[in-house]
Amino acid sequence: ISALVSRASGAISSGNFPSSRSALPERIAVRLSEMRVSGARPNRTWNMVVSSNTPSCIERLLGVPNNSYKPSVIIGEAKPSVVAPPPIMPNTKNTSTSLPQLLRVNFSQLVQDLSVPKLRIVGNLPYNISTPILFHLLDHVDAVTDQHFMLQKEVIDRMVARPATSDYGRLSVMLQWRYAMENVLFVPPDAFDPPPRVDSAVVRMVPLASPPQLNVKLLEEMVQVAFSQRRKLLRHSLGKWLAERGYAGHFDLQRRAEEVPVAEFVALATDLAQMQVGQSTPQTTKPA
Repeated sequence: ISALVSRASGAISSGNFPSSRSALPERIAVRLSEMRVSGARPNRTWNMVVSSNTPSCIERLLGVPNNSYKPSVIIGEAKPSVVAPPPIMPNTKNTSTSLPQLLRVNFSQLVQDLSVPKLRIVGNLPYNISTPILFHLLDHVDAVTDQHFMLQKEVIDRMVARPATSDYGRLSVMLQWRYAMENVLFVPPDAFDPPPRVDSAVVRMVPLASPPQLNVKLLEEMVQVAFSQRRKLLRHSLGKWLAERGYAGHFDLQRRAEEVPVAEFVALATDLAQMQVGQSTPQTTKPA
């Protein structure tokens, strides 16, 4: 923890974090440190701190003023059941849930059940289930204000990757079309007890205020096909898929999937959906 505090403080003092965002990494480091100092009990089979103080620490980590607090969903790794801890402040609600159960949570319904506008979601996600969780939350993105997750650094690298890089892929496209994301903090192995063999990081995910309107399932299928043979030109994969659907528009297939920006994938999905709607519209004839 001391190493995490030192790294975060050093990054801020050296100016590696823009001033508009510098408070978040510092708060994360300080709050993790306070959780340890305040007597929170570390669990050697879990890389998060297990403590009844976790909700209040997460709330302070996010820096939400008392009069504008939104409910948090705190995602743990080892809890066997959904737990609703006591309110940490007047008129606040927090829900903690284990990872396997998370995939069955209807977050849109949870907003209604809690009688709140939206949720703030915080968690530590292990590698083997991080992608299913991120895609599950994507289905309920309209119910979320923001998401802060600690994951393996290589996963976050793929989430925020830019086109024409080796990390850019299906995960990049399917999250970037809907979220503004940034890697806000590098977390070294020595920040944990015991230290893992991988680097970690914290990502901030904020749903776009005005996202493009499209058929998400169509985009997901299209992107999956495009990256199924990422070393080959798109004409060998996506080209055949588009031809089977009678797509007659223009899309450059003489490149690899990793070279296509998110905006072009979105535009292609929109064009294809509109074409399919036009084909399914029944033709009417004028009476003689």
